Amino acid sequence: MKQRGFGLITLITFVALIIIGGALLWKNAPTTNFPPKTTPYFTSSPTPSPDYSPSPKTLPEPVLGILNVTDVTSNREAYVSKKIKVRGKLEVRFYIGERPCVTNEPCNTEIRPPTLHVVNPNGNQWGKGNSIDLYKKVADGKYEQFSCKSTNGETADCLNYKQGTIATVEGVFTKDKIPSMTVGTSTGKTEVLQWQDIYFLVVD
Repeated sequence: MKQRGFGLITLITFVALIIIGGALLWKNAPTTNFPPKTTPYFTSSPTPSPDYSPSPKTLPEPVLGILNVTDVTSNREAYVSKKIKVRGKLEVRFYIGERPCVTNEPCNTEIRPPTLHVVNPNGNQWGKGNSIDLYKKVADGKYEQFSCKSTNGETADCLNYKQGTIATVEGVFTKDKIPSMTVGTSTGKTEVLQWQDIYFLVVD
């Protein structure tokens, strides 16, 4: 009887030692740090955020003061894409064809509408550097020469610009290219071989 009691005590003691030893091992075991779980993200948003505002278009830089025609034509690159005021004489150029008129019949030999220019009033108005062509902005960001309505082949209606007067004209001085040499191809199309820089003042 005593042996059975002793054996039971021994068994209980053994189990208790196993439990205590396991607890100690668990407490002293090294811990493993797993990385936190994250959700995928995009480095850029496919649509603008609510606070997004597009950058404003660059406005032409204004030039202070009033220039004369030769101020601009003698240093054209310095004024490209700038808003300037030019004082000069408003002149209209007419384009008359060589077709003779038939007697006693209405005749108009103009081959295109007259165009408006600001010229140096103190020199040869159509001489080199003495005139600036005036243009207007049209659709698709393109430009066309400021044309007037001919009244009799010698005078023209140019809206707010009065032919022959001295005036200050405001606009953006602009540089563009036009074909200066072309050749026809076998397909009937025209191929540009050479381009020429042109400068003009775009007015409202």
